[in-house]
Amino acid sequence: MQFHILNENYTPVAVIDNDLPDAIHFSDSKFHRFLTGSADFFDFETSKLHVDHNQLQVGYWLAFKYDDRDRLQYINEITEAESDKMMTISSVSSNLDLNNETKQPFSATEAKPFKWYFDTIMFDTGYEIGINEISNLTRKLSWESSMTIRAFIQSVATQFDNAELDYEVVLNSDFTIKKRLVHIKKKIGEVRDDIELRYGDNVKTVNRTTSISELCTAVRPVSKDDNDKVVDISSLNDWQELDEKGNVKFFHKKGSNLIFAPQANARFGNRGHNVTGGGYIVHDFSHDKVSQSELFNRSLSYLKEHSVPAINYEVDGRTGAKIGDTVKIVDDGYTPQLILSARVLEQELSFDDASVEQATFGNYKALQSQISADLIAKMQQLAEENAPYKAVTLTTNGLTFKNSEGSTTLTARLYKGSKEIVPESYAWTINGIAISENSEQYEITAEDIYGKSVVRWSAIINGVTVAFDEVTVTDVSDGTDGISPINLVIESSNGYQFKNNVINTTFTAILYQNNKEIDSNGTKFAYVWSKTNRDGTADTAWNLAHQSSQKTITITNSDVWQRATFDCTAEPLN
Repeated sequence: MQFHILNENYTPVAVIDNDLPDAIHFSDSKFHRFLTGSADFFDFETSKLHVDHNQLQVGYWLAFKYDDRDRLQYINEITEAESDKMMTISSVSSNLDLNNETKQPFSATEAKPFKWYFDTIMFDTGYEIGINEISNLTRKLSWESSMTIRAFIQSVATQFDNAELDYEVVLNSDFTIKKRLVHIKKKIGEVRDDIELRYGDNVKTVNRTTSISELCTAVRPVSKDDNDKVVDISSLNDWQELDEKGNVKFFHKKGSNLIFAPQANARFGNRGHNVTGGGYIVHDFSHDKVSQSELFNRSLSYLKEHSVPAINYEVDGRTGAKIGDTVKIVDDGYTPQLILSARVLEQELSFDDASVEQATFGNYKALQSQISADLIAKMQQLAEENAPYKAVTLTTNGLTFKNSEGSTTLTARLYKGSKEIVPESYAWTINGIAISENSEQYEITAEDIYGKSVVRWSAIINGVTVAFDEVTVTDVSDGTDGISPINLVIESSNGYQFKNNVINTTFTAILYQNNKEIDSNGTKFAYVWSKTNRDGTADTAWNLAHQSSQKTITITNSDVWQRATFDCTAEPLN
């Protein structure tokens, strides 16, 4: 490996090369590269006894080639001791003003392309844009504090969809600078299908670091339009994403400006005393100049990435990969065998010792866990055996009668995990009074109902009630003088049954008359909520806390222990 020492005028003054007897020799070299910021650091030791060692001065340059590119490092620090024969040279990529010069905060008055910010920040650094893969994007950005030029342009790239900056210097044959370029790329590096790193084979160690320092379980998205008006996602319709087992993994409810990750929250959320709102860890996600749907997609992507622990892998050994490349890592040291794809985020290698190379891999994605088919079947069987029972009630004609006319058939369904189970027997009650039916179906007629009745069925296996469900059946009558009655319905944003003490839903009291909603704004009626405990007693403390009028209330695990019944009454304000 050969390095040319250039003075402040880029004139060659000496050569560093271990293969040339008369040149300066070096040892203990470390070339350290980072993906974020595209910074390179190069340190090495050399003898102070060499005749040209005085040519190594701070402010001078080191020119060399690596990975088929010209490299130019600025010598920024020299360490030496009077009693020592060696000196340590430290250098950094790019010129000094890029790393040290600060720029005052500024704002764009309207959405601008990346080049506008680049020209504003980098105008006197000698750099120009090379490849620009985001030339079609515009953003309205602002800053409130000064930063170095390198940090400023990195901040711009981050806010342009996390674009990545690739710095390049092109030298003439006499080592003068031909061009300084910054390539703006959507993603640096390549997918290296030809590289497979295997623990204990072609790499020495694989160390895994897991961190939740930046974890969140919900995001609150916000943006601004061209008129600086705040844009959020509260008007978007209900949405949810299920996992492979059919459980809700992410969800959003209309009227809320949050996207939730309930499974992550069940593991990492705040479960302390007097916690309200489900104990979600909320991150405020902001992005200017995007549509409502794009804001939703970007914030969801952030939540998906940050609702799980961040995992980095440190690999010791030559890999052949470059900064930004994505490779496959196979680790037989884990049970089951770990196979994942990971990206080179940081890399350190030596130019005088070919065996030295360390790399940090992140942004991982699990590719495969090699578990035998028999073991998978056993695990699935075990999961089914330990899954809780779940009771579900189906109806043929809804749960509301009018003028004491009509009928509906209730059908009982019992599930254990994803499998439907037929119990040994069924027990049905109406308002707590047992009825003689022992069948999966029971027909309810309007004559059985006086105003409102609670129908409950229980599933019995080996003489034990394993699950139950209940529904409320209502009979309404036409009002006098041709005025139709008002019917109150309680809607839940996240259903009425919850598992694993993960409870988070919004109850909304909705009034209907003539099949149309009335008082949608909650200004014409007073809404008072009440709670009945699982043993049938009133929850006095809860009822007192909710006696003020609220059309909508939030129910979390702090409001329910095992089971509770909530009711709402509405009275006209005038």
